[in-house]
Amino acid sequence: FFKQKTAYEIKECDWSSDVCSSDLLYAKPYVNQIGYNLNESKGFTCPGVADGTIFWVKRADNNNILYTGTVSGEKGYFSDFNPPDPGEYYIEVDIGDVNERKSYNFYIADHLFQLSSSKVAVDYFTQIRANVDACGDYTGLCSSNHMGGPSRDNQAWLREAIVDALLYASNPSLFDRYDNFGTGFANNGRADLIDLLIFHADFCYEHSSSYAEGFCCNYEGCVSYDYKDTIDQMAAFLAAYHWFLKDKYPNDAELQDRYRTYLQFCRDNWEAYDADKTLTFDDYVCCCKWETDTRVTPPGVQILINLLMYEVELEEQAAGDPNADPDKYLNIALNNAWSFSLSEIVTPDYAYEYYWCTGWEVLSLGYFYLRYPEEGIEDILMKIQDTAKTFLSLTDNIWDYRKDSDENYIERDGSFSHNGKVAQLFILAGILKNRALREKAYAGVDFVFGRNPCDKHNSYHCRGEYDLVGGDGGREPIFPPLNSADSCWPVIFPRDLAWGDAGCAPAQFNGGGGIGNDAFPYNPANCCYDETIVGSVCNESWGLKNIMWNVALAFSVLDDHQIRFYGSDWETEPTNFTPGNDLHIELNAALNTDWDAIETGEILLVGDSGYGNDSEIVTVVETGNNTGIFRASYPTKEVTGNATPNNGILEVQRNEIVTVSYGYNIFKVKDTILAIIPIDSGPLVTDGSVVSSPAISDIDGDGYMEIVVGSDDNNVYAWNHDGSRVTGWQIGRASVRDRV
Repeated sequence: FFKQKTAYEIKECDWSSDVCSSDLLYAKPYVNQIGYNLNESKGFTCPGVADGTIFWVKRADNNNILYTGTVSGEKGYFSDFNPPDPGEYYIEVDIGDVNERKSYNFYIADHLFQLSSSKVAVDYFTQIRANVDACGDYTGLCSSNHMGGPSRDNQAWLREAIVDALLYASNPSLFDRYDNFGTGFANNGRADLIDLLIFHADFCYEHSSSYAEGFCCNYEGCVSYDYKDTIDQMAAFLAAYHWFLKDKYPNDAELQDRYRTYLQFCRDNWEAYDADKTLTFDDYVCCCKWETDTRVTPPGVQILINLLMYEVELEEQAAGDPNADPDKYLNIALNNAWSFSLSEIVTPDYAYEYYWCTGWEVLSLGYFYLRYPEEGIEDILMKIQDTAKTFLSLTDNIWDYRKDSDENYIERDGSFSHNGKVAQLFILAGILKNRALREKAYAGVDFVFGRNPCDKHNSYHCRGEYDLVGGDGGREPIFPPLNSADSCWPVIFPRDLAWGDAGCAPAQFNGGGGIGNDAFPYNPANCCYDETIVGSVCNESWGLKNIMWNVALAFSVLDDHQIRFYGSDWETEPTNFTPGNDLHIELNAALNTDWDAIETGEILLVGDSGYGNDSEIVTVVETGNNTGIFRASYPTKEVTGNATPNNGILEVQRNEIVTVSYGYNIFKVKDTILAIIPIDSGPLVTDGSVVSSPAISDIDGDGYMEIVVGSDDNNVYAWNHDGSRVTGWQIGRASVRDRV
């Protein structure tokens, strides 16, 4: 239902840009044609409009003015406009004819970016799956996929399993809702995204033996592709097993067998598959172009996959596995981190050579810093900070667009890497908790959906784009795009080239983007369809655009999701509670997908007494339609022995720390509270008078201060912080001397 609206008549251009040859004196406001998140950056661009020009945000259904601002630097911002109810709006700028100064309609709603992208993020990769056993033998859902999927040379190139795991970890209750949503997976009570993670790992294991002879794909003869990259995806599955799979499915013997098999495979083949190598930018430029016969590993990925194996081996070591060797993988990750320079990613050569995999470098070092700051190299944070500073300087333009370099807005063959740039900015913003970086990340989202010099909604609409350049119809961009079964490789990628058929998969991003460097900073004439202009045509989709969009989607929740304990008034934030009373918990997360319904999610409540710990899966319920606030009040009681998990009540002991959390790994948000069981001990009594001052110290090593005092009855007394007597402490002075 997110549709572009036509703002004025096109004069001479039958293309997705509406500004090619019009007679407008000014450019209309360029907006995100889907819409904007509440409490996040909201901006638009209006080239040629003078500073100080007034603009209004108007409600689409009644044209009421709800916000007024002024243009500055050919941009306008309305970030502080956060209407209480989701709705459709438009921008009107005080210039020219009334029909020439309106933007497309757009929505403003809570977590709109996350909610509009989440389901289709899964659908795209489930529907481009294909099982490939030999060159040209495709038996998947999209029966003849190659260039649109399955994700570039059959699941190996883009390391989907890594992103599957990160995406699920970022918002598990959301993705748990999507089970058998037309994806071809069984309705097995398991999230489609988890099925997809398992599928990618299984596919890689089944084809792992192919690496020696390469793999043939029919493009310009043959692309020999080795399957050494498949081991990366098995490592992702192994890590995800410990993040969430083993706890969600504790009795799944098949899953356990799969884990043991893939762990042994990774241990046996890590060096043979070059996963221990230290790669640099020069290695990528020389050896990673997809036309060559070498493994396609962007710089930085070696850091991430070895950190994943480090996590796995730490778990195995803790479980007593004598073959566990976590230091081996940590050292490889460190060697790659030492040799890697993030400053190289803003050079023009790098931008071109690296556009296939943009995003992995910041993802890898960012993950290192977030997950293992104590293990990281001393300058890892400095590298991240320097990169963030450079990226911010490159967004100083009318589109708030993160350029590739001072000279180039975009790589020379189109916007392949743009979604990677959005992912990078979200990662850096989450690490550094930098609001400016987060604003630029959301400007990157805006760019994808219309705030760009071509006014182009960059999602892929197969039937519409086919009609646009080769048929009779026009273009009606929709996100998510229509799930059309029509084949669609328009114009420069006609179907008879046999490059594949991704037409059955929804929510594809245009691979070439249709926005070339010639269109910047504002040259819309170069956006019109012209097969002689590089990057000006709509062309095929590529999984690499979608994979980095999914990374951006995952990391957008950093510093966004929140969870906390409240008092019964839902205002105070207590630090302790008395068992027997309810715990009151509030979660704010991107879970409100249905604006007209009250929805639910699940959180984890854990008591940690050091033994007999309790854990409870708690359902939280939205406070109203589309509030995005989810609450639960959960009963507790005191126990003196072992607790019973998941029995509907949290069982805790005295001085036990209780943790509530949502999400996994680096995406986990949590809060803690202390269980205090008061003891009515009455006055602290001795058998004699007390004239000396008491001493306070942790004399029994339990982490709490005890009160110690001497009495005229020749004894020394000690009480716990809750008033109870410390066992064994009513002792004579001679005994005190002996203890000292």
